[in-house]
Amino acid sequence: MYRLRYYSDFKDNDNNSLRLEIYIDSSAAVTSEEIKLLSDAITIEYSAESLFEPLKTSRASISILTEDLMTDLYSGGLFGTAIKILKNNSLFWTGYATPCIYQQSYVGKWDILTLECIDSVSQLQNIDYTNATNDDSGIASFFTVIAHCLT
Repeated sequence: MYRLRYYSDFKDNDNNSLRLEIYIDSSAAVTSEEIKLLSDAITIEYSAESLFEPLKTSRASISILTEDLMTDLYSGGLFGTAIKILKNNSLFWTGYATPCIYQQSYVGKWDILTLECIDSVSQLQNIDYTNATNDDSGIASFFTVIAHCLT
């Protein structure tokens, strides 16, 4: 179960209200804390090899200013740390922290933590595909594939 662990409210250059929410996968209750971000807090990059690419995936980099070691953000699992970015109270970007991509120098009173994330669509490439049919033909109707995905 995902629980809100960290959040931050700020405005962009166009005066839009933005909210960063970081959720951790935990069965225990957690305390939500407000965090400080750098002035260039969030960078989202969209990748597109060509104009005709079927999906435009994205990556986000979040720069956090902290006094503490935020080890609860580290997760070896694919879905351990979920990220939501809301713009004017509407979901703008969602994804997951990349497993094992966690940079923090651990020196000084204030430290910069950089959290690298990929969007939810990009995360699908890390999930093993299972065949929707029980035979080796690999041919299935849309209904069979959708029913398989829902189960």
